Amino acid sequence: MSFIAFVQSAFDADVLGRISTINESLVSIMIPFGSALGGLLVAHFNPILPELICGGMTLICGTYFLQVLFHRLPQD
Repeated sequence: MSFIAFVQSAFDADVLGRISTINESLVSIMIPFGSALGGLLVAHFNPILPELICGGMTLICGTYFLQVLFHRLPQD
């Protein structure tokens, strides 16, 4: 949800529909690849590994989003 809010605030209203369509298309295309990669990780490694990778990526994305958010705040 945070990514959607970021995209809506980052682009002008006249191109927002096109940007949203491109984002949704890319996400839909990546679903089978993510599922296959997750299946391979669970099959060949300990099942906790995908959870650790997901948690790490969540922390990285959250940190990036907070940096962008704080950068956009008005400077006093």
